[in-house]
Amino acid sequence: MTPDARFEEVKKWLRKAQVFEKNYLFFPIHSPGHWSVVIACQPADIITKNRSLSTIGLQPGIYYLNPLGASPSERHKVVSILVDVLKCAWLDEARSTQEELLPSSQLLKGQTVQGPYQIDTKSCGPYLLHATRRFSIDFIIPAHTAIGDQDAGEGTIEVEGRGNLKTCPNPETAITQTWFTHSDAVNERHILGAAIRNFSETQSSAAASEKNSEKQANSELHSDTDCQEDEVKTSRDKLERLRCQVFESLGRFLNTQNCRTATQAQVTP
Repeated sequence: MTPDARFEEVKKWLRKAQVFEKNYLFFPIHSPGHWSVVIACQPADIITKNRSLSTIGLQPGIYYLNPLGASPSERHKVVSILVDVLKCAWLDEARSTQEELLPSSQLLKGQTVQGPYQIDTKSCGPYLLHATRRFSIDFIIPAHTAIGDQDAGEGTIEVEGRGNLKTCPNPETAITQTWFTHSDAVNERHILGAAIRNFSETQSSAAASEKNSEKQANSELHSDTDCQEDEVKTSRDKLERLRCQVFESLGRFLNTQNCRTATQAQVTP
């Protein structure tokens, strides 16, 4: 498949995601029966000549994490596909011309890192989730947190759940096969399960609340309707009584007039 063809498959998503406004991109990769992930740091700087090389955040890099391990050829293939897609996305946004992109010989080849291996055939998903979580906690957060906090101590930063850390470590040297344990990874199942249950309970509660509000609104509407119907019925009853009174008065008046006419006829010579 050509780079342009690959880009066409993800173009709509890439445009919506505004990937070059992001410092970090996480791409989960699914092959038959297996999950891995590739992480791009400073994606704009990976492919362009005018690299900003900001001192804030991790430096440009591509990290491919596969809990089953990855050969150099597999790593090269994954990184090449990602770079091709990023280059197409950059040109699609008309950010610069082809001449401003780095030639293939100068593009990043992808850092050689190997995280912990999964020890069974069914934990690639939890490993992927935990690896992305740990990458954020161990590298991204420290890289964006101010150092030299007087409370934490000079040259250290406070990261929730990790205590005081020295300034941002290098992923190339910090990501090893002992980066985290198997039990750490599979615990993601419990975390995800709890999150799903919490979400489900929240949705159920919101749905029940909405249903009760709708029921109350319908009840109030019916109550108002009943009141209106009662008022209409009362008005109709009043009109009917008034009509009867009018007809009774008219009848008495006509009877009186008939009697007078008959009396006058009797006394007429």
